[in-house]
Amino acid sequence: RAGGATAVVYAGGEAAEIDALVRRGFEVENRSWKGAEGTSVLKSPGMLEFYQAEARLAAELGHLDLSFLEHQGRAVAFAYTFHAKGTYFEIKLGYDDEFKKSGPGHLLLRHKLRRLFADPQARLLDCRGPVLPWIKNWTDRSYAVGRLVAVPPHLVGRTLFRAYDEWWPRIRGRLRASSGLSAVPAVMEIA
Repeated sequence: RAGGATAVVYAGGEAAEIDALVRRGFEVENRSWKGAEGTSVLKSPGMLEFYQAEARLAAELGHLDLSFLEHQGRAVAFAYTFHAKGTYFEIKLGYDDEFKKSGPGHLLLRHKLRRLFADPQARLLDCRGPVLPWIKNWTDRSYAVGRLVAVPPHLVGRTLFRAYDEWWPRIRGRLRASSGLSAVPAVMEIA
């Protein structure tokens, strides 16, 4: 009703092009609640450069998928995704709060799922992270994720590990209880 939207996907390009696309995507994220709360990538020193370097490497390897939902040439939703061995990993998502009522994130995901269903190589869309309420609308299952903790083999390292081992389960339990979120990532079967 607002004039339509177009889904655009970028998988590679020159380093400067990739850097510009990643910045454009995180500018979308910055126009969401994350920007207002100061937690967006653009407001976290060094994070944009990290994601740009990561995207350049993923593009070199043929694993990059940067998706945008555009309305009249303006990016209103963004997905930073990697893919390998038939699985698409949603790393970061963002949408412009100005368009929140139109559900730009859901529209972008719908375009992505249509594209993945048409791809015989695509098997899974992994939404990484906790099962958020909006993900429950799209997913059909989730899985547990383990954690690996490595410390240097000296007294300080052993002390830090003991503190982690004894205190982290208590902290994590309280965080989960207060947030009401599940701790397992959601996945969507494509095939």
